[in-house]
Amino acid sequence: LALSVNAFPGTCGLQPTSDPDCAHHDFGSCGNACCAVRATVRAPGNRVGAAIARVFSIKGSDAAFTPATTWGDFFSLDRGGCRDLRAVSETSDQFLCQAVHATSGPYHFKDTVNVRVG
Repeated sequence: LALSVNAFPGTCGLQPTSDPDCAHHDFGSCGNACCAVRATVRAPGNRVGAAIARVFSIKGSDAAFTPATTWGDFFSLDRGGCRDLRAVSETSDQFLCQAVHATSGPYHFKDTVNVRVG
C-alpha cells in the first residue's frame, strides 16, 4: 500500500483568496478539530497503519511532518507516531496515529494531525 501526499502551499494567508482551498477566512477558533476526513481504504488495517507510519516517519512529501512520541515509543512498540491497538480489547480501533505538520507559506503554523484506523 502506497500513500501519496502531493506537495501544495499549506498556508493561505490572512485573507480569503480565489483559491477554492483558501476561500474561507480562518479566525483561529477551531482549536484542534477544524476539519475531518473520513475515507474508506480497501486494504487491511495493518497495511494502512504501516503506510501512515511510513509517511510520518519520512516527514511526508513536504518534509514538514513530525511524528508524535507515543507511550509505546519508550518500549519499542510503536513507529512513526502510530500506536498499534490490535491487541487491546477495549477498542475496535486498530491504530491511532498522530503527527504535527508545519504549514508552508510565511507563517509556518503547527497543525496536529490525528488519524484513526478502525
